[in-house]
Amino acid sequence: MLFKGKKSNKNARAIKPYHCMDIDQTLQDLDVSLETGLSTSEAERRLTVYGANEMRGGGRPSAFKILIRQLANLMVIILFAAIVVAFVTKDWIEAGVLIGVIMFNTAIGFFQEFKAEKTMDSLRK
Repeated sequence: MLFKGKKSNKNARAIKPYHCMDIDQTLQDLDVSLETGLSTSEAERRLTVYGANEMRGGGRPSAFKILIRQLANLMVIILFAAIVVAFVTKDWIEAGVLIGVIMFNTAIGFFQEFKAEKTMDSLRK
């Protein structure tokens, strides 16, 4: 879909993406002038039809929520089950290695997601 929101027959096309078109074809397809851009009335109409060009979503989640999301996925749950089995069978080394793997995986995932959320939050401003 070209724009989110209502579809316009004028802009509904599936020929090729804009970055593959030459400038004149893109300008004609978007009904815009290279020298003057959009008229005020056309900009207001498009704002009404398609909405504002802004990212949605609330603020970034708390660090605690990110940590819980990292620990509450299927792979980590399976590793926790393996830790329980290792403790039951008194295989302390395997249990320790699995705990280390979970901590390492959680730390990397947490910091990546935290950094991504910070970036998204700064883009929203």
